[in-house]
Amino acid sequence: MPKETHFYDTINGIRNYDTASNNYNYHSFNVTFPLRLPLINLKSITLKSVEMPINLTTARIANSSSTFFIKFTYSGSPYQIVVDINISNYDSISSLLNAITEKIDLATSFLNSVGFFISVYPIPIEQGFYCMFDHNCTIIEIEDTPLTRNILGFTIFTYTINGIDFLGQSPINLNAQSPVNINTIDTCVYIKIINLPAMNNNNIDGYTFKVPLNNIVNGTVYFNDTLDHQTVYFNKSNFVLNKFDIVVVDRLGAKLTGYYNWTFSLIIDCAKNNNNEQQFLNINN
Repeated sequence: MPKETHFYDTINGIRNYDTASNNYNYHSFNVTFPLRLPLINLKSITLKSVEMPINLTTARIANSSSTFFIKFTYSGSPYQIVVDINISNYDSISSLLNAITEKIDLATSFLNSVGFFISVYPIPIEQGFYCMFDHNCTIIEIEDTPLTRNILGFTIFTYTINGIDFLGQSPINLNAQSPVNINTIDTCVYIKIINLPAMNNNNIDGYTFKVPLNNIVNGTVYFNDTLDHQTVYFNKSNFVLNKFDIVVVDRLGAKLTGYYNWTFSLIIDCAKNNNNEQQFLNINN
């Protein structure tokens, strides 16, 4: 059979129970599409287009971008605290840093005179704004989380100079100009078709297709590949595909919660069968 384009809409899919979702057990980013007739002699699948309403908050529990974990020594005693900031779209760097400071102050209120304050380094640096962590501890260690590394810009995590400001090594990665994609580490999301066999993908997480987030209009991502760049090929001639099990994850591999239905199209290529007849294909979506 020749290559054919087939269209899918999560309105017609089966939403799966998702233990990784924070608010919804059934949602449109974990969905199954049964096929009316199975696909055999499958050669390749290409992502053609995606229209996906999306809502990505700055801080998310699933990928630990809401978690701030520090260890410190104060007055000769070691301590450690873990705080989680509110899940929200922070519209400015100062609002994000203030939220972290408030949570730390609350978690350390049992200690007299200990002080922490997270702010922007007062002198702008050419690459952007850097995070500064004020403290009065002997030793302080910031644990490596997506919030501290990918957003706040810390790549060195232990500081031992008493009372000296702890400065981030990379600029703060926050884009307050975008109403949807506030966190600039979210340059894309991945579609994972989790029931496919081994294919041409060297990513250990097994992502199938990438959806760039560089074209968002009124909260919806529009992607159209005119050159068929994203194609997966199959090396099992006896593989039979009777459904698509699909999840959507963020750039760090954490599952996302889908709040709205979305659509996508695939180009499917099947080889001829053994008696040289074209394989009939019919997808019920």
